[in-house]
Amino acid sequence: MTGYQCRCEQSFAWSFNNCITHGACDAIVGDTCGCINALPADGRYCQPNTSQTEPTPSPTPPNDPVDIDLVLELRVPVSSVPSGFIDLFRQIVNRFLLPFPITQSLKVVGLNFTTGCSPDSTGGLQCGCEENFAWSCDTCNNFSVCSNVTGPTCGCINGLPSDGQFCQPITDVVPCPTSPPDPVDIDLVLELRVPVSSVPSGFIDLFRQIVNRFLLPFPITQSLKVVGLNFTTGCSPNSTGGLQCGCEENFAWSCDTCNNFSVCSNVTGPTCGCINGLPSDGQFCQPITDVVPCPTSPPDPVDIDLVLELRVPVSSVPSGFIDLFRQIVNRFLLPFPITQSLKVVGLNFTTGCSPNSTGGLQCGCEENFAWSCDTCNNFSVCSNVTGPTCGCINGLPSDGQFCQPITDVVPCPTSPPDPVDIDLVLELRVPVSSVPSGFIDLFRQIVNRFLLPFPITQSLKVVGLNFTTGCSPNSTGGLQCGCEENFAWSCDTCNNFSVCSNVTGPTCGCINGLPSDGQFCQPITDVVPCPTSPPGM
Repeated sequence: MTGYQCRCEQSFAWSFNNCITHGACDAIVGDTCGCINALPADGRYCQPNTSQTEPTPSPTPPNDPVDIDLVLELRVPVSSVPSGFIDLFRQIVNRFLLPFPITQSLKVVGLNFTTGCSPDSTGGLQCGCEENFAWSCDTCNNFSVCSNVTGPTCGCINGLPSDGQFCQPITDVVPCPTSPPDPVDIDLVLELRVPVSSVPSGFIDLFRQIVNRFLLPFPITQSLKVVGLNFTTGCSPNSTGGLQCGCEENFAWSCDTCNNFSVCSNVTGPTCGCINGLPSDGQFCQPITDVVPCPTSPPDPVDIDLVLELRVPVSSVPSGFIDLFRQIVNRFLLPFPITQSLKVVGLNFTTGCSPNSTGGLQCGCEENFAWSCDTCNNFSVCSNVTGPTCGCINGLPSDGQFCQPITDVVPCPTSPPDPVDIDLVLELRVPVSSVPSGFIDLFRQIVNRFLLPFPITQSLKVVGLNFTTGCSPNSTGGLQCGCEENFAWSCDTCNNFSVCSNVTGPTCGCINGLPSDGQFCQPITDVVPCPTSPPGM
């Protein structure tokens, strides 16, 4: 009743040491016994008995029947387990006929399958409770929980307790004490995709300014607030039709990402700051402090463009010097080694300058080179405009610019374009779970406080901003879309949808639904009034 009583079957017996150490519960005959009051910790069991020919007599059973709870732990090698073994074992237990007699005085009256463990992805065990059983609260706290907490505690843990504990009947499990959870920080990665057609010039700079001006902490609900906001990665189309993704300050790509993609910037810090492409696994730039530096290895050879400016006093220049210099450059043998790891692989004479009649310089481009359009406009041109821009100017730019390859020069515009007004319709969709109370009023205030005109680039600015239409969920699970002041739905839209407001102005100001053709509320001055039907007779 207080522990184990371990009895040997016929022709088996306990050794003399076990009989003495654990206490014999029958007679010791021939240095052996048939029953001891414990289970040896060394894993030894009854041994074949050559000194006893008769089975050890059993003690007289107690008069009153008693219930004994036995915990059976079944360990099956993974290699021997068929698919769906736990479901199969559960069926076998449920079909077991009870009561099941073992001897005349011993029978099984109940059988419960409480706990099933199987290997998890980390090489450990995942142990789940059967129906109406659960892990104790202490066990749930000591192990990683692999299921939602249901009932008083939890139903699945990652691991198997070493103290021999298994799932308990839910009716016997003491519920975990309820206490307010400690505040936790949650990192959310927000991926914002904006169609190229909707993006103004310098959008990333504009977005960076908006992020930096965001007031923190920003409450979303009573128990949820934004405490930090980092713009880590910005991607824009590159010249090949793909994406060029650069990291913001204090962020960098991982070494693996830099190796898997074409790098579009010098490798600075531990890895790189810009790649051509966007990883498909959802990875973005990481804080530099968290990035593992790339292993040091000899760098791949790189090409470096050097601009050499040669100034020769006029008194030292022979006649036809530029032609002579051109011939020297063309005869230069390449590649030309400078050091063991540095050599000249290409040499181009791009720009030649000589005194003009006014005492200044006349600077002309060599074949296949030209001045940029801005330079041609800023200086007096001394040659016919050939190619996309010009080939000769009177003067030398002070910013160190020289003639560029014609293939890289952007042609001059034929004439400055007239300023034009562009109407953009911006549709903002916000998940209901992220919207604070009174969001539309808050958004209306933000729009009204926006300072106009707002410059985006030197030639692009916002001159007007109107909030026309606000939609929110209605009681039927759809949308209720209302017009702001001085805006209204068209007559056709009012007729095609259920109207949720009195008809004011020429048409209506609120409908149940959102038109699928992308139409929103229009200025009342542009809305054609609904035709008035003849009054009834």
